[in-house]
Amino acid sequence: MPVATTTALAFPAAVTVPQGATLAQFQGTAGSTTGTETIYIYLGPNYVSREVEIMGLVGVDQAPAGALWLGPIAPNPVRRATQVAFALPVSAEVRLAVHDLVGRSVATLADRGFPAGAHGARWDPVMMRPGLYLVRLEALGETRVVKAVVTR
Repeated sequence: MPVATTTALAFPAAVTVPQGATLAQFQGTAGSTTGTETIYIYLGPNYVSREVEIMGLVGVDQAPAGALWLGPIAPNPVRRATQVAFALPVSAEVRLAVHDLVGRSVATLADRGFPAGAHGARWDPVMMRPGLYLVRLEALGETRVVKAVVTR
């Protein structure tokens, strides 16, 4: 692999790594669980991916109080099971589903009542084709949508 004078990590923001260095420390979004994840390192016009071990979690986003909320998909892109976080200001019937870009529902993550507060639903896209999907939360007559990329 060619080595540039400086290398930028595009996760979460540029981190300069001097030529010949073997270690760079940075913070990024790793999802809601510990375990192995993939990071993508951009080297000029090319990129490589490496497996990293997530040892602990700090600073996990909190849902805004008193509002219907659908958290960002983390990690994104998604390769294996993850938790989709959402919050309700009051008890409500919830439909949480994954849609393809044509609008077809390809996975239902939740379709029942939930009490007020923060919740999570497991999503395992292992049988889904790689591509862009929309995760859609419907509750209290409102809709929230976030994008998710499924990779292999």
